[in-house]
Formats: sequence, C-alpha cells, structure tokens
Amino acid sequence: MLLDPEGDRLERNRALSVEGLQGWRAIVPESQGDLQFELVKYRPVSLPVRGEVSFASYQPLIESLLAQAGADAQVNLSLVVAGQESPRLEVRRYLDNSILTENGLLHLGIDRQRLLTSELTESPEPTEPGQIDLHAVDLATTETKDWSEITSPVDLAEALPAGGPWLVRSSLGGRSQRAAVWFTGVKPNSTREERIADYAERWRSLLTKARDPEWDSLLNLVRLARRDYAGSFDQLQALARAPAAAVSLLLRSRGAEAADILALDSSIPIFWPAVEASEFTVAVQGEFERLRTRLLEYFDEVDAVAETDRALMHGVEAALLRRPDLAGHWGHALLEAGVLMRLVSTRKGQDLPEALFVANPRTRLEDAAQEAAKRFDRLPQGVSGLTPERRPDWLPQFNPFVQTMIDAPLVAAEMAAGLREQPKAGERIALTNLRWIDPLYFERALPAALAHYSDPQV
Repeated sequence: MLLDPEGDRLERNRALSVEGLQGWRAIVPESQGDLQFELVKYRPVSLPVRGEVSFASYQPLIESLLAQAGADAQVNLSLVVAGQESPRLEVRRYLDNSILTENGLLHLGIDRQRLLTSELTESPEPTEPGQIDLHAVDLATTETKDWSEITSPVDLAEALPAGGPWLVRSSLGGRSQRAAVWFTGVKPNSTREERIADYAERWRSLLTKARDPEWDSLLNLVRLARRDYAGSFDQLQALARAPAAAVSLLLRSRGAEAADILALDSSIPIFWPAVEASEFTVAVQGEFERLRTRLLEYFDEVDAVAETDRALMHGVEAALLRRPDLAGHWGHALLEAGVLMRLVSTRKGQDLPEALFVANPRTRLEDAAQEAAKRFDRLPQGVSGLTPERRPDWLPQFNPFVQTMIDAPLVAAEMAAGLREQPKAGERIALTNLRWIDPLYFERALPAALAHYSDPQV
C-alpha cells in the first residue's frame, strides 16, 4: 500500500508534483513487491522492493525520467504486490496548469488534464489573501522579481517591467503551477523548439569565444535554476544539444555551481555517460586557452601554462568526486588537449593517470560484471535493453535480465567513443533506468568500457 505524509492510505489515483514526493512511502507487508515507474508513452519499469520504502529516495530517478520527455511529462508511480497494482501517484513537475492570455493575464489553478485555449476567461480564485506567490526571471538579463497576489488571473503586463522575455513560476495555495513565459514587447514568431535550436547554435559558437561575457550570463542562469526548474529555461535546455558548452561551464564553476551543472541531467535531456568524450576535449581546450590568456597578463608563457594545467587538474578532480563514472571522459580530454603529459611530469600530477585510466579494462569489466550479477536475486521488469554493437567476446554471458544491465555501460561507452549515435529519448530513458539499478556497477564499468573502445585495435 502507498501512504501519504500523514500516514493515510492512498485509495485512488492522485496528481502530485515531484517536490510533493517528500513523506510519501510504500509498505510491502511480508512478501516482496515491485515499485512501478511508468513514464507516460513509454514502457513501465518495476524495481523489486521490500518492507518500507521512501519515495523521496527515488526522486532523482523520477526527475531524470521527466527530463527526457518535456515540460508536461508524467511518471505514474504505483506498487505491485502478488500481481495486484495499487492506486497510482501521477507525478509531474507541477500540480496545476496555468494559461497566459495574449494580453498578459495569467490564469492559475486549472486542472492539468484540461485542454487550454486562449479563450479562457475564468479560473478558480484563491480564498485567502497572499495565497498566490510569483517568481519571475528576465531571461535576457537574469534580473528577478518576487511578489504576491490575492486574486487570479494575475496581470503580468502590469506587474512586470519592460524587458524580458520573463519566465514566471507561481504557486496557488502552495500548489505549484505550470511555468509561463511572458513577452512584454512583440512576441517572437518562433516555437520553443526553434528557440532551443537557436540557443544550441549560439552555445556552440561561444566555444570559440572563451572570454565572452555571455558565459557569465549562462552561469547566472544555472544559479537561478537552483530555485527554478532548469528545464523551464530554453538556454539550459539547449545545453543538451551543445554538451561541450555544458562541460565548459562545469570547468568554470566550483562547489555548489559545479554540482548544479552535473545535476542538469535531472532537468534537461542529457545523459552524461553517453556524451562523446570529444565534447569534453573541446571544453578542456577552450578553458585552457581562456585561463592561459588571462594568466599571461601576470606570468611568462611557461608559468602561465603550468598554472593553467594545475587549475584544470583541480577542476577535473572536483568533478570526479561527484561523478567518478566520467573518469574516462576526462582522461581522454586531458590527453587529447596535451594537458595530461605536462601534468604527469609534476609532483602533484603524477598520480593523475591512475585516477583517470583503467590499466586493465578486461579484468575490471569481468570483475565488475560478476560482482553486479551476484548482487541481485531478482532484477527489474520492463527495462528495455540496448545491445552493444561491439560487445567483447571475452565478457561473461548472463541470463537475459542480468545481461541487459551488464550491457548498459558498454552501450554508453560506445556512444562516448563516437562508435554509435547519441541516444534518442527512448534510449536515454532505458540507460537512465539501467544506471539506477546499480550505480556502483555503472561507475566501475563505464571507464573500463570506454578505455576498451578507445583502444585502436578494437
């Protein structure tokens, strides 16, 4: 059975925002059950569970699934015990729909299943003063405005100054509303898809302009995204199509900012393990030139290069602490950019190759696969597997259920090595699910698999 935060049993399907998962839990009496995740329009996946299970622990997986299927994606969450399925939680990024009319009236509190049109003239009004909270971000300048209203609809034309476009997030009585974008001037004649494509091209061209101040604007958007769902920003959505720019942002950031950039895979359609290692190389080369050029104002060429190499090493080490599965990507990038060979000749950099490269990929893959297979007495159901196109013939074979999980990091490594196309939506969803099953195995196997496929003799 499913229990809400107050301990009441879920008796019928209920709409929920992803933030509302806190406090929800499943109770599996006596026997073992399956926690079922169904991203609407895709095949459901069931994970075996026992005892009491907190749904909050699965929030990163749910967010990653939602990120692959757009702003209105929905994950249905239910419990299956002895073939009987419980009522489900219908999880989206928001609880209620909103609609923004052409004259700037934002209607809130609309059932999210309702088909919305610009002819809407009514919306439920809140009953308590101060019940509507709004937060707007100027996507051009990153200026923000917070305010409250007591009636719906909200007149954005009156509330927001000239500029924009403005991304508006709101809540009605504590219920999160679908984000809206308000253009204070003439609305551009373009779709969101066209805007994202334009931004992606812009970010790719920005890679050749390492000192362009627009990098700072992008980082400001990442900071704002801590509060606002990053997937709402066209600029950040576009990073999935220009991953070298995302890696460049990572190298420019530290601490919480770096964590936020790596966490973009829970908001935008990117799967870090499958990103081509060559994208990491482009980012490292661009960041090297930016830092070297800046340091030449204070040092001679030799010292500027040495300081730049050390700064890049520290950035990579910090990234590895959060995502050790990307060690092979970073190793490839530092090697191709010429940074690694200089670093290994220094005292602080001499141990770097051991952290980045797998000395014996075959042994690591064989051991990791055997260990992972032993950890599961019953594997998930409904996980769509992908078959490696160049699967090593020496890798052990397992039953079909285990094999699907074992093959996942090999498929991602083939993509990272440029040996197969980048994943489409369904493939990203499958890889996300498979990585979630055993993150430890994925962490050990991915660098070894990338090292294997990077061998010219393979």
